[in-house]
This record gives sequence, structure tokens and C-alpha cells, in this order.
Amino acid sequence: MSTVVGVFENMGEARKVVEALQQANYTREQISVIADNRDGRYQEWVRDETVVTDDVTGSEGAVAGGIEGGLIGLAMGLGALVIPGIGPFVAMGPLLGALVGAGVGAVTGGIAASLIDLGVPEDQAHLYNEATQHGYTLVAVSGLNHDQIDNVEDIMNVFDVVDIDERSEYWTSQGWIGAKPDEEVVR
Repeated sequence: MSTVVGVFENMGEARKVVEALQQANYTREQISVIADNRDGRYQEWVRDETVVTDDVTGSEGAVAGGIEGGLIGLAMGLGALVIPGIGPFVAMGPLLGALVGAGVGAVTGGIAASLIDLGVPEDQAHLYNEATQHGYTLVAVSGLNHDQIDNVEDIMNVFDVVDIDERSEYWTSQGWIGAKPDEEVVR
């Protein structure tokens, strides 16, 4: 099974993609969305927050909260996360579950590690993680068989999907060096 990830400028474009994916019969168990919420633009949908702790150390990992009624028309539940050292995000689908389950591990590579666990190659997962840090919204569809991959890519390409390779060249020209070689991705 494979995962296809698209990067979008904003939640409005991501919402359109999610709706198109749902119309094409992809399920909420397959579709993930994650977006940076540092500026609090999605805060009005946060119902409550719960601190997620690491079972072993008892230290704080991520703060997770529910989102009332979906986000900007998304027909699925979204959760709000505050990842220590990274900041607040909204997410849904398998990525939300993976990030909440990561607990303290979310501090060091939670988004990248969660994408890797969904079958995204490590180098690409780090690019997508960087995209979230720059305010882009990710849409991922996981659990795809070979025949579904092209279909999901075609649906995403109808919308304003960002060329992640072009973006990474720009980030590199601005001093981004990618994942540090000695950084371990926590899974």
C-alpha cells in the first residue's frame, strides 16, 4: 500500500481536494490533512485541549484538542495539536492519530516520522515537514493500491498543488539544509 501527498498554499485549496477525494470514494480513514496553526487562524474551531503525555517518562508530548464541526466545510473531524518545539497544528486522518500517538516523539520529527510510517520516502517526508513549517497545508491519501495512485495524483493536480521540488530548491537557496544527518527520526 502507498501514500500520495500533495502540498497546497492554503486550507481553502486543501478543502477542495478533500471534497474531490471524498466524491471519488476515498474514505476519512485514508485522507489526512495537516496545517500549521501558529497564527491561530483555525483556533475558533478548537473545542478543547488535552495534554498527551509519554507513558514511559510522563513528560508532555503534544497537546491535542477536538475541532467542532469540521474545518471550513471538511466533512471529517480535525484535531488541534501543539507540538512542543514546533508549535500548533490542525490535523485529521491517519496523520492526526500518528502525531497524537507519537507523544514526546512528536518533538523531534513527528510529522516526518508519521509520513514515513505511511510509506512516504524519508527524503520526501522531510520536504513535506518543511512545507508545514512554511505554512503550507498537506493532504495525504494512504492505503492506496497501484491503480489508485494515478487517480489520486490526477485529483490533486486539478487543484493548485505546489511543486515541492521547486519549493525545496528555493528553501535550499535560502539556507535550509534539510534534515540534519545526525537527527534521528522518531517513529
